[in-house]
Amino acid sequence: MNATILYISAPWCMECKAMAPHLETVADEFADTVTLEKVDVAESPEAAARLKVMATPTLIGRSDDQELFRVSGRRTPIELRGLFEAAAAGSAEVSVGAADRALRVGSGAALAIVGALVGPAWPLVAVGVAIAGWGFATGSGR
Repeated sequence: MNATILYISAPWCMECKAMAPHLETVADEFADTVTLEKVDVAESPEAAARLKVMATPTLIGRSDDQELFRVSGRRTPIELRGLFEAAAAGSAEVSVGAADRALRVGSGAALAIVGALVGPAWPLVAVGVAIAGWGFATGSGR
């Protein structure tokens, strides 16, 4: 199995700079099983366009030339370790971080409340409850 994580970053990206030392540490731990390849969008904008990257930092896990997962935004060392473990195992299942989970639950709850207050607009309430439930229930995401 040939596992790779593509790290798409930019020199002006503060989130990239904050995550980089942790990423290097975790990449060193997994050096025998997962290759870390860096793509700088300032140097290779065509690569970012070809990969359809819309934000930095973005991490794309690949195994045997198949995309396993794609996550954008800064990740904690624990989340990074989970991504490398998933890539090494050839798995598309990656754990959702606490911030992502809170965003899902919060946005779902807000949508449900707005739906209840403006109508009530039951479709908005239903979608909000579904999103909040998804945020509570998901242990992994893509």
